[in-house]
Amino acid sequence: MCGVRMMVRVSIDRRLSTKVAEWFGPAITSAKADDVLADARTWAAARAVGRDPGVSVAGDLSLSKHYHGIDTDVCLDVEGRDGSNVAVEHEWGAWNEQRHRFVEGHHVMRDAARMNGGY
Repeated sequence: MCGVRMMVRVSIDRRLSTKVAEWFGPAITSAKADDVLADARTWAAARAVGRDPGVSVAGDLSLSKHYHGIDTDVCLDVEGRDGSNVAVEHEWGAWNEQRHRFVEGHHVMRDAARMNGGY
């Protein structure tokens, strides 16, 4: 099971996704998930800018693929300083207590999914 708080549902055409997956099996959703995973890795590497200038958080990011029957999830895990999973904050942004301001998200999963016809 994915320990992530942020997942992207990999889908084909919304009207046909279930039928196509049933006809062709999990291989079709797995192939699409591979595309999303590759793009997410590219976005993550490019956007691994830490909250402090010049500090990369690439080592704290983990991307993986998990199967659920005919569906395949692409997952992003981000380990925070305290060891907790901060994937949602990394993706969508969060209030930074030390800086007293909102820090923008990196939108890695959102953009990877959009590039591949997802949500």
